[in-house]
Order: sequence, then structure tokens, then C-alpha cells
Amino acid sequence: MIAQLGHGWKVEKSTERLTSFAGLPLLTELAHRSKLVKDLDELPGLWERLGRYRTSDYVLSLALTLIAGGEGLEDTRLLREDGGLQGWLWKDLPAPNSQGDFLRRFGHMALSRLGRVNARQVRRLLARGGHKRLTLDIDSSLIEADKKEAQQTYKGFDGYNPLLAWLDEPDVFLSGVFRPGNSSPQSHLRSLLGQCRRLLPQGTKLRVRSDSAGYNLSVMSYCLKHDIEFSISADMDAAVREAIDEIPEGEWQLVVRGEETFLLAETIQGRFRHGSPALRAVDGERGVSSGLPDRLQPGADVQELRVAGKLAQI
Repeated sequence: MIAQLGHGWKVEKSTERLTSFAGLPLLTELAHRSKLVKDLDELPGLWERLGRYRTSDYVLSLALTLIAGGEGLEDTRLLREDGGLQGWLWKDLPAPNSQGDFLRRFGHMALSRLGRVNARQVRRLLARGGHKRLTLDIDSSLIEADKKEAQQTYKGFDGYNPLLAWLDEPDVFLSGVFRPGNSSPQSHLRSLLGQCRRLLPQGTKLRVRSDSAGYNLSVMSYCLKHDIEFSISADMDAAVREAIDEIPEGEWQLVVRGEETFLLAETIQGRFRHGSPALRAVDGERGVSSGLPDRLQPGADVQELRVAGKLAQI
């Protein structure tokens, strides 16, 4: 039962302006102090500054709307008409139709310039963090959309399939590629990897993690060429299964890591035999104490296969 406090409450009407988005001013202050606002307003060719709004007004109002839970252009009215923010945090914000005009100007060049602003922010952050090595996680996402040009995704709904690259240690987004919903999982991965490497400070030690979309010779060859460590999930196809079946039973090693127990062995997958990396097969079965589980006998399945680049060009 909820206790009655016994206090007397006085309710009165006030003209003082209030807001339910009290955390947003902290983010706008961060945007100014990190020079994000300055960088956005200095972007060439992104927006014709004929009105009273700057590029940063458009970009930040859209970003803050998303942070506040908005999903569309009309939701920008929530912040635009918020009495607690208006006049204190900003005098005015672009109307939804003005936001639409701004977004319709975006093409590949504008996105590229905006991406360089983000990369500049990341480099400033890295300069403070002192990271000696960075881990780049590359994965795709799905966005459902009702737009006419939206294509059907592998999940069955229409939308887009952007490819995203995140830096694990500072936990920040670095770059991405906005792809149609029906894009091949491997499309643009190699070019995105190269772009990410160019955006980072020269000499940065990099390692890459990817699902099976990165399991192709182009990506792994690029990593080897530029001394990038990598861990890539492999498709469990017939060639991989055959390579696993050929591993002698005595080469499987028991690994205990905290409460996790699994068996590990290394092999070379057939189509990458000539001067290419070794493949590491990892079974994640729990509760293994000794011996070889039945599932790893010839012809059995393995939960995961990873390509470990630093194991070497055998």
C-alpha cells in the first residue's frame, strides 16, 4: 500500500516557463564547446544562408528532435514551440517545411562534407583520450520507410540498409554508407573501411571486426596490406565445413575463460591457401570439461568461425 505523507500541498498558477527537455541545453552547450556549431556553419555549399537560420540551426534542431524522441519533421514543432526552451536556449527554430527544404538539398557531396565534420570531432576526442589502438566495428542496420524509392530488405519490409562503422574504445560513430534496402551485405564494405582509415589520424593502429559480410578476399587483402588486425565471421559454407572436418582431433584445445568454456583450433580454408590468413574455428559450447564434443566430430556443426588476420600469412 502506498503511504500517505500527510503533507499539505499548495497548488498555484505560475507564469514561469517550464520544459520537460531539461537535458537538451547541456547538449547544445557541448556542441558549442566542442566547436561543432562553428564547424557546421563553416561548411561550404551546404546551405544558402539567405534567411535567418544557419546550417547549425537546421542540423542541431533535427538532432535534438531525435534525442527527444521525435521521428519525423513535424516533431520538430515540439522543441520549436516549447516555452521553457524558446527564448532561453534559442529565439526560434526552423519550421518543419524549412527543415524539409534543407534536407532536400542533401546529396552525396553534402553528406561527405557533413561526415568530415563528424570525423573532425572524433579526432579531437581521440587527441584527448590517448588511445594507442582502436577497434573499428562495421555492421549494417535496417530502417523501415514508406518512401517511394525504398527497396525491400531481407527482413521483408521496405526501407534502407545503411552500413555503419563505430570505434569501440571511445564508443563513437565514425562513418557510414547509406544503402538501398536491397543492397548486398558486402557492398561498400571495402570502400567504407578505406574511408575510415583515411579519417583517422595518420599512424593509428587499427583492428577491424565484422560479421560474415566482411568475409571476402578484397577486405582481408586490404587489411593485410595496411597492417590492420581483423576478426571476421565466416559463412559456414561447404568449403568451411570441409576445412573443419580435416582438423585432427588432437589439435583442438580446451579454453576456459571465466564461466565460458569452449574448444579452439586453427586451420586454412581452401580458397585462401596462397599467402592468405589462417582461419580460427571457435566452438562456444558451454560445460566442456575434457575431450572433443560430439558436435565437433567430422561432419558436425561449429557455432562460429572467425578469421584472425595476425595469425598470419601461412
